[in-house]
Amino acid sequence: MTNWPPPPTPRVGRQVRFHRVFLAEWLKLRSLRSTWWVIGVFVFVTIGTGLIYALNVEFSEFGLSGRFGEMTNRLISEQVAAAVAGQAIVLVIMELAVLGVLTLTNEYSSGMIRSTFAAVPKRWPVLVAKALLISFVTTILVTVTALIGFVMAAVALNQQGVSLVISRSVLSMLGYGVLVSVLLVLLFLGLGALLRFSAAGIAVAYGVGVVVPMLLLPLLALAAKVFEDIGSYFPIALGMSAINSGLPNASVDLGRLASLGYLTIWSAAAMTLGAWRFMRRDA
Repeated sequence: MTNWPPPPTPRVGRQVRFHRVFLAEWLKLRSLRSTWWVIGVFVFVTIGTGLIYALNVEFSEFGLSGRFGEMTNRLISEQVAAAVAGQAIVLVIMELAVLGVLTLTNEYSSGMIRSTFAAVPKRWPVLVAKALLISFVTTILVTVTALIGFVMAAVALNQQGVSLVISRSVLSMLGYGVLVSVLLVLLFLGLGALLRFSAAGIAVAYGVGVVVPMLLLPLLALAAKVFEDIGSYFPIALGMSAINSGLPNASVDLGRLASLGYLTIWSAAAMTLGAWRFMRRDA
């Protein structure tokens, strides 16, 4: 005898909405102790950079002494802004690289990624949420710390007769510093998605960001200049070129648009390869 009415058809669970995925990623990020250690070190050192540079400015190189004119104040302001933004980039590679890699690799090492994939089977919203979150955090961190560092430098230099001015060029340098920092962090997030292991991801990030362009290639450049040219196209050199473009002491100057274009290619390549593995490989 047939049962009537028939048993209800099981309801298929609804896809988790993107804003919930984003909030879940924020909860994961802020619950990690390593996140706050990395942010703390980054803020402390970046803010101190402007002050350290201000206390070590050699005014003789500007050809004036005592009270400075408007043009000299503007030039020193650009130098301080470039120093603050440049140091932020270096610390992004040294500090936020770890955060970018760990944002994803920690889930693989703890096994939490299985729960994440069970809740969000399509996977792509997870990677997009992580990319947006780490970009947002980086933007806030670099913007706030760079501005505070510049203001602290202005206070210190004011005692020596220099009045720092926030001109269009100063804001441009600080803005490019923020943009470069976001591209670098996305590069490291892509490496984390590609390699999936914290040690391997951090090692490759430091290799690409520090060891090869700042140690290996300069040594090889002593034997052949071509290695020096190659080093100009690594992420840290491209970031410095984007900030220091037009300054007289710029060691590498490919032009801002060209530098950002090459750096975008680095980040896009890493994110594309990372997304490919993230979408196709099991946890």
